[in-house]
Amino acid sequence: MRIPKSKTLYVLLSLLMVLFVGGWTTAQAAFKTVTVQDNGKRKVLQGYTFGTLGDFLKEHSVAVPKRAYVYPSLNTPVSNGMQVSIVSPDWITLEVEGHMRQEWTFAHTVSEVLQLSGVRLNKEDHVSEPMNSPIVNDETIDIVESYRRVITKTQVIPFQTIQRLSQNLFSGQRQVLSYGVKGLLQEKTTSYFVNGSKVKQTIQRKLLRKVRNEIVLEGTAPRTFEVSSRSYSPGLFAGQITVLATAYVEGGITSTGWVAKPGIIAVDPQVIPYGTKLFIPDVGVVRAEDSGADIIGYHIDICMSSYQLAEEWGARTITAYILR
Repeated sequence: MRIPKSKTLYVLLSLLMVLFVGGWTTAQAAFKTVTVQDNGKRKVLQGYTFGTLGDFLKEHSVAVPKRAYVYPSLNTPVSNGMQVSIVSPDWITLEVEGHMRQEWTFAHTVSEVLQLSGVRLNKEDHVSEPMNSPIVNDETIDIVESYRRVITKTQVIPFQTIQRLSQNLFSGQRQVLSYGVKGLLQEKTTSYFVNGSKVKQTIQRKLLRKVRNEIVLEGTAPRTFEVSSRSYSPGLFAGQITVLATAYVEGGITSTGWVAKPGIIAVDPQVIPYGTKLFIPDVGVVRAEDSGADIIGYHIDICMSSYQLAEEWGARTITAYILR
């Protein structure tokens, strides 16, 4: 069957129309407009492509540095109206505590650089640039580590014993007029360090307690005894004395600094000076090294080893013999 010429022409025209419309639609779909923010600079790129973003940027001579951050990624198909961001890292030098290191960074401020680099600052550290200042390529940031170390010591200041002569005390007698007090001196040493090296040191001293010297009276008056006129052995005894004798139990420290134990007696130093040795019948040899508020005049108190012995002794009037 043969098609009339008029119909053949119509079919050819229809085919051409389909091809033209299809080609126009395809060409229209291939045309893309892409906005690029290249390290802060805005560029609008246009062209025909069905390829990837990387190919599209090459066709428009947009160089992408090796370490740059690109969003979307370079293998993403290009779409019309696409927004692209290209950010290149900055090359910086960090000098921390005298040690230098270089690195690439996407940080925007000095504070972000230190945080990303793991640098921790002390209160007294110094940074060469303000923490909020923007990063500049090929910049050097110097961190100076500063700190101080404080050592506090307390020193004891010993007191001195000052001796004064007194005619109110017998020879051999001692009396503490004022007790000594040790002083306390606080010494605070502060050392300042920069990058691990000590650059300065200060010492502060503070007197916490004043020292007070001890004052001791030393007797100079000659010893005198009121003794009875009874006979005594001139080779052994220097005299004898009649006294009221009581007793107390051992323990504690005597007024002259001895341990109170048998062989010690308490006396009135105005009558029997400290250090005097006596022989007491039924007791033995004793030495005057203690005193007491109730021991006045011709009264002695004999130190016993137990409460029972002191009770048994009670209070007696006895004759004691003064030993040479």
